[in-house]
Amino acid sequence: MEKWKFLLYSVIAGLLGVMVTYMLNEFIVDWPSFIGIFIGIFISQFVFMLWRHKKDKHSSI
Repeated sequence: MEKWKFLLYSVIAGLLGVMVTYMLNEFIVDWPSFIGIFIGIFISQFVFMLWRHKKDKHSSI
């Protein structure tokens, strides 16, 4: 997997999480929670993708 995909997919996942929160929050902007949700989803998605990449790299399949 190309290195840019790790960042792109993590950013997309973070933005989707913020959009869902925005809609569930009745379209009221709450910046601290949006920033926290984005950073949390971004980091967890990035770490998960790195973990899967390393796991698949050593696979014998």
